[in-house]
Amino acid sequence: MLEIDGSLGEGGGSVVRITTAMCALLRKPVRIFNIRVKRQKPGLQPQHLKAVEVLSKMTAAEVSGAEIGSTEIVFSPTKICGGTYRADIGTAGSTTLILQTIMP
Repeated sequence: MLEIDGSLGEGGGSVVRITTAMCALLRKPVRIFNIRVKRQKPGLQPQHLKAVEVLSKMTAAEVSGAEIGSTEIVFSPTKICGGTYRADIGTAGSTTLILQTIMP
């Protein structure tokens, strides 16, 4: 299993978005920790959570720790699943940031 420190670099949500997208394509499990720990509101925010949720459906992934405010998740994709997917953030979160996760 890959282990990624989410506090590296700018320490924002891009670590979660890019890492889960690439691991989904490669079908490799990953543990991401220290998610957004340097931010005023650390951990997963609604748009990060929704991106992980949609990607988990698209890849039949097992996910643990995925909740608002969580600073650690484990994402284990198994296969790419075709279909139609919908993502409603429920807040003013960025839909284009969700696309960064699910489009690759």
